[in-house]
Amino acid sequence: GEVPVIRMGNIVDGSLDMTELKFLPSAHEEFPDLLLEPGDLLFNRTNSPELVGKVAIVGQDVPMLFASYLIRLQFAGSVLLSSYACYWLECPWGREWARTVRTDGVSQSNINASLLKAMPIPLPDIKEQHEIVRRVRALLSIADTIEHRTNAALTRAEKLPQAILSRAFAGELVPTE
Repeated sequence: GEVPVIRMGNIVDGSLDMTELKFLPSAHEEFPDLLLEPGDLLFNRTNSPELVGKVAIVGQDVPMLFASYLIRLQFAGSVLLSSYACYWLECPWGREWARTVRTDGVSQSNINASLLKAMPIPLPDIKEQHEIVRRVRALLSIADTIEHRTNAALTRAEKLPQAILSRAFAGELVPTE
């Protein structure tokens, strides 16, 4: 009877992190209005200055709700792909746009729905949007592979001095008589 509520902390790198969820009863009065659908784009309208404007796409077809400091965006799939809009908002231009339009408070920044609606976004035809999304995903996959390999190499490199010293003290690096 309880339904997970997506909050700003659940938006990580363009996707939803489904750990550390809060729940509301399915009988909650706002349940129908806050129910997410696959393809919805969530925009973090309130957060710290560097994190306001984070976005994620709802991919799961399971009942989920969203917190009030998130804005749900739904697009006509024949005009604008949510994945294309997500990548646009995450790109350097989108991050710079968020930085310039946000209003800053003491420790929180905000971007309201009116500003979000007015955000300029290039709108190629739907076929080209699909191709852009495909290429971005392919490049991000390559970047992830490189990051994993780099981290593995760094881990090995950190262990190398210790291994060399161990072999040196054991007399394994130079011929012994």
